[in-house]
Amino acid sequence: MNTHAILTPAELVKDEFVDVTLLGYKDMQTNFLSTLINNELKMRCEIQSYSDTESYQQIILGELTLVDCKYVPLEEIEVFFEEKCSDQSRVALINVQANESYEKLAQWPQVKGMFYETVEKDVLISGLKVLLNGGDWLPRHVMQQLIDEYRSAPKRPRNNVKLTRREQQILKMLLDGSTNLQIAEVLDVSEYTIKSHLYNVFKKIDVKNRIQAYNWAQLHLSDS
Repeated sequence: MNTHAILTPAELVKDEFVDVTLLGYKDMQTNFLSTLINNELKMRCEIQSYSDTESYQQIILGELTLVDCKYVPLEEIEVFFEEKCSDQSRVALINVQANESYEKLAQWPQVKGMFYETVEKDVLISGLKVLLNGGDWLPRHVMQQLIDEYRSAPKRPRNNVKLTRREQQILKMLLDGSTNLQIAEVLDVSEYTIKSHLYNVFKKIDVKNRIQAYNWAQLHLSDS
């Protein structure tokens, strides 16, 4: 008999290791999925309820974190990545709607898996096994879009880019996987100031988002 109990975040602090964190809402479907993971995968799965009034810093990430798109709004998922996850975090999106807005979330380096709301149980379990073994599980057409986007011919270094010492410092911390909030705390400035610096950097290096800035920094700053 499964005697697994769902722990509160305060209780989890006493035993911080969690195999799978399920960020969503504690309803019948979510409880069923948690039980399924416990029974089928023999993994410890903890449900943590999404709230638009609480900080993501209170959430304890598992080896794999499942974000339930049925309950976490699209715009909040990116906030979650920004505030809580490092680039080394492993996240899978479940109950995903089959549209471009959600599929673009696969561009975030944390997203290793994506399961549509119509996924069958056996496919979900197979995908979770792959993810927990360190692999990826993305829809074929989403993976192809990522390949097409990043297989363009590499650009020559832009010798005319002149970054300030602070801008270089922020980019290097971004390269290390720090969030805006973590960078702000280290530099003792506001998170808004960091966002302003990054906006200026994006314009200077001719990129549109954080992922492209990360790739630029890997090419130009990783050895400096």
